[in-house]
Amino acid sequence: MPDQEISAKPQQVEKPFPWRCPKCRQLTVSRVTMPYRCRRTHRGRVVTVDVPNLAVPCCSNCNEVVFDYAADEQIQAAFRTQLDASAKRTQTIIKYVFFGGAAFFFALGLFFLINGESVISLILLLLAMWMLLAKVITDVRMRIERLEDQLLNHPSP
Repeated sequence: MPDQEISAKPQQVEKPFPWRCPKCRQLTVSRVTMPYRCRRTHRGRVVTVDVPNLAVPCCSNCNEVVFDYAADEQIQAAFRTQLDASAKRTQTIIKYVFFGGAAFFFALGLFFLINGESVISLILLLLAMWMLLAKVITDVRMRIERLEDQLLNHPSP
């Protein structure tokens, strides 16, 4: 007997359209594609999520939108994509600010060292090292937050 593969995720069978509208009670709900915008809260701040092509059941009689699991999954995927893009932009900005500041303090430190100002030079070189260390700490913190988000959004089976 051949071994059958058992799926860990049960297959969801969608009931056939048309559905009965929960608002007007007419049998006129079918799946449509529409642009959609909503707000979600992430780490205490409100994030606007744009889904340009949301496939969602909608009543053709009264325009009532009936959200199902498929629509929610599309919104969650758009939310994760938007958060990833935002995190990458933030990391790029942080990289340029910290490395630019470190390079500036390093150059100033070398300038003062050449001109014989060893105390000022030491302070500026320490500031440059501090900027690089702060960049590393910020990177680690952002990676931990990203891992936390992945664990919260993708629970193990």
